[in-house]
Amino acid sequence: MAESAQRSAKWKWWVCGLLLLASMFLYMDRQTLGNVSTRLLWEFDLTNEQYGNIGFAFGLAFAAGGLIFGFIADRFGVYWLYPVVLTGWSAAGFATGFAETYQNFMTCRIALGFFEAGHWPCAMKTVQLLLPRADRGMGNSVLQSGASVGAVATPIIIVLMLASFSSGTWHLMDAHITAGDKNPEITTAVSNQIRKQSYFDTAANTNKVAEVVAEIRQRREANPDLNAIEVALIIDKEKSLEEQYIPGAWRPPFFVIGAAGLSWVLLWLVTMRRRDLDPENAAEPETPGITIWQVIKDRRFIILLGIGACINTPWQLIREWLVLLLTHRGYTEKFAQLFNSAYYIATDVGCLIAGAATLWLAKRGATVHQSRVRVFGVCAALIALTTVAAYLPKGWPLLGVLLIIAGASLGVFPIAYALKQDLAREHMGKITGFVGASAWLTSSPMQKVFGWLRDTTGSFKIGLAVVGWLPLVALALIVFFWPKDKIAD
Repeated sequence: MAESAQRSAKWKWWVCGLLLLASMFLYMDRQTLGNVSTRLLWEFDLTNEQYGNIGFAFGLAFAAGGLIFGFIADRFGVYWLYPVVLTGWSAAGFATGFAETYQNFMTCRIALGFFEAGHWPCAMKTVQLLLPRADRGMGNSVLQSGASVGAVATPIIIVLMLASFSSGTWHLMDAHITAGDKNPEITTAVSNQIRKQSYFDTAANTNKVAEVVAEIRQRREANPDLNAIEVALIIDKEKSLEEQYIPGAWRPPFFVIGAAGLSWVLLWLVTMRRRDLDPENAAEPETPGITIWQVIKDRRFIILLGIGACINTPWQLIREWLVLLLTHRGYTEKFAQLFNSAYYIATDVGCLIAGAATLWLAKRGATVHQSRVRVFGVCAALIALTTVAAYLPKGWPLLGVLLIIAGASLGVFPIAYALKQDLAREHMGKITGFVGASAWLTSSPMQKVFGWLRDTTGSFKIGLAVVGWLPLVALALIVFFWPKDKIAD
């Protein structure tokens, strides 16, 4: 107990920083797919609905994993469970790089969703044990901001890796193209070298080289004064390297990002001791004698299920489809990926501002609950700007509105987490699992619907216009139905 008190000053916020890193690696693994989505749809000839089905399967697995790991966290604690789930989702992300079929992708995303779900029961219990009630909003903001950090880093990493891989492959073809032009058999030799360099595809790369050679021959027939190398350079100028869509170029990011997450396990084991997470050393005492059935019958629990569904749906849909949305509006893949980073910088800023705002309001006379509701309300109103974004054309107004939506979309989460943490501590894992299941069972089918609307209407307008209003429904649940006698300020 003395050691716990000695460590509690700065150390508890260090642990929140460690939780930030876990959220960062989680979102890096999750965001990799979205950032290479245009290449996957091209390479595997997928429809938007099929792409939505991948998100659907991920969400169902996440819902199941949240329930299972929630019960495990409450029963056995999080000291060993946390590194297990992080290792699991890192391995699933790594394995995605080996996917050769649509079914392979589906399997890997199911595994990823299942293990990623374990992060939230572990993180919620850790924050609840270490921080007093008034500090949890800020602690949750630090924890949640890791999602944005990971999402910001991922597009940058992927753009650099795709450019490097595409450049190397393209110029490898370029260097041998003259020989390939004279001797078709060399085409196979070139593709074999590409395959050895990338460790990936066979037929796809062979076909790519064959297409390039055929185009060069066609252009030389029209202009015999140009040699094969000169024609190749012309093609190179007409199409950016990122637009070449070299088969297999999307795979290395999954390997690199999946492997990087394992470093967190070592940090956790070095930083934490089992006694640090002992309920007897918690920042606030628990309420004894409350059963999980009493929690389930609590009106706050029912409201939290609705809140989770309403705030998770717009967050997941916009996050997953942002690159495709921007390319549909006329932006290049590279621009969309880099704007994706800007989008998540905005989410991080919004998340931290929301947490700081609740703390600021509470210190200036508002009750803890009042400060939470006010900040949540502002964020919910800003998310509804998706209706505006749906009808804005390509340009800075569209990008600006998306950035505002971004900040607000993540800003509601730390407040929802804090409301959740007011319930029984001994059941926090199960509560988190149930709320997470509700959130994902709602948002996951909407991935499929969102893709279907895109295929059917040729536009994202309908889905985008409607989805942003859901957080206002969550606000209404808090304002009108949260029991007044349960507000402990």
